[in-house]
Amino acid sequence: MKDLDQLRQLVESKRLERGGGMLAETQTDAAKAIGCSQPSLRAFLKELNGIDVEMSLRLARYLELQRATVLRLAGHEDIADMLDTPDVKQADPDLVEITRALRPLDTDQRRAIVSTVKTLSKTLVTTPRHLPVKRKGKREIT
Repeated sequence: MKDLDQLRQLVESKRLERGGGMLAETQTDAAKAIGCSQPSLRAFLKELNGIDVEMSLRLARYLELQRATVLRLAGHEDIADMLDTPDVKQADPDLVEITRALRPLDTDQRRAIVSTVKTLSKTLVTTPRHLPVKRKGKREIT
């Protein structure tokens, strides 16, 4: 699966980052940081098996990513959807709509959109608004 491969690459990148950039963190040290056994981490990285929900949540913490993102990459869409479901009482309708629009996209596409939105948001915040001003017309007294 493409998403599991992407998740494996993220773990390998994080191991390299935590190892100082030259040598990757050992699988044993990474497994301790993740909170799993070294054999289970090795089996995942060597594509011998996927990962369960618990391991996905542990990886999310290790990778410093949102839980729903890692759950989706691991193939646990239903659990990720439950985490992404906003509280109906406090949900901002615009955010709910944006979340729904982003769901079918892969991680790279989402990141590209978020980057674009951040740039646009900064532009809108720093640009003065030039809105037309409604002026009241003169009233004639009859």
